[in-house]
Amino acid sequence: DDVAGVVQALKLQPVHVAGNDFGNRVARMFAASHPDLTRSVILLAAGGKVQPKPAAQHALEVIFNPASKDADILAQMPYLVSNPADAARVWALFKPSLDPRVAGIEKAAAEGTPLSAWWAPPGDVKYLILQGAEEQIAPPENGAQLQTELGARATVVNVPGAAHLLPLEQPEAAAKAIISFIQGLDK
Repeated sequence: DDVAGVVQALKLQPVHVAGNDFGNRVARMFAASHPDLTRSVILLAAGGKVQPKPAAQHALEVIFNPASKDADILAQMPYLVSNPADAARVWALFKPSLDPRVAGIEKAAAEGTPLSAWWAPPGDVKYLILQGAEEQIAPPENGAQLQTELGARATVVNVPGAAHLLPLEQPEAAAKAIISFIQGLDK
C-alpha cells in the first residue's frame, strides 16, 4: 500500500513495477492489491516455493549479519554470483545498499504473509521473470513453476552466467531483457 501511495501521489499509474529478491514479493503484492495501478511486474530472483539449499541459505545469513567481515562475506559470494572472479566487484557494488536491519524485517514479513497471498496473483497483468541460470538463492525452478501457474501472462528469461545478483553481475543483459519485455507490451 505504501508503494501504491507513492504511485498515486506522483500520478504515475499504471506502472511497471520491478522487484529483486524479497522485493519481488512486494511487487507481486502490489499487483495483487492494486491491479488498476499495475502495467506489468518484473521479477528478478523470484523465489518462494523452492527454497535455497542450506549452504545458500547460510550464505544469506552471513551477508546480513552485521558482525560479518568482508572476508567472511566474500567467501559466501559464490552462492550469489555465477563467476567467483566477480565476487569482489559485485560485493563492492552491493555493500553500500546493504542494511543489516532489513533481514529481520523481510523475515517477519515473509512469516506474516501467506504464500498464497503473493505467489501468483490473479488478473491479467503481464510478468517478466528474469533469473540467473546459476541462481542458488531463489532457484530457477521457482520461475518455471510461476510461469506454469500464470500461463501466457508470464515470460521467463534465464540469463546464462548469472546468479542471484544478476543486475550487478550482468547489468546490460538485465536491462536488455527488461526493455525488450516492456517494449513488447506496447505492440
